[in-house]
Amino acid sequence: VTAGWQAIPGFDADRFGWKSTQADCPASNENILPGQCKAGAVELQHAHDGANTYAEITAAQENTAIYQDIATIPGAVYTWSLKHTSLNASHVDAMSVMIGEPGHETAQEAERVTVNGHGDQTGPVGTVIRTKVDNQIDNQVTDQWETYEGTYTATSTITRFTFKAIEG
Repeated sequence: VTAGWQAIPGFDADRFGWKSTQADCPASNENILPGQCKAGAVELQHAHDGANTYAEITAAQENTAIYQDIATIPGAVYTWSLKHTSLNASHVDAMSVMIGEPGHETAQEAERVTVNGHGDQTGPVGTVIRTKVDNQIDNQVTDQWETYEGTYTATSTITRFTFKAIEG
């Protein structure tokens, strides 16, 4: 296993579907790993146990997001669901699900439907998702994930589905 950013041979960003709002970081930012400061970065991580791969909001900059545009039917109600975890116990990561016509997304009300046993409760969480964990080492997130859900009524034929980092 090699640490740091690696290009994926033959990777087709258009087929992948996720895009990023991140810009290049200043060269003076020494706290960010190489690759996390690339414009348009969407990180793919392998879970510590190797059983899963997940997309990560790189969050090298505050208020950056990963998003994709999907075809929708105006007036149709869509249910969304995601799993979220924080990197480690020293910081509770915060994100919002933003949905709407491209350029007009709004933060969605979320409900936590599963908990990982580290202090969170099921029920409505508002528009900011935060997940407590107990791991002390980055990315050791096996069994740390919690599930969040919500609904959205489409207003157009193209809807942008966005995961936005609230903190860098």
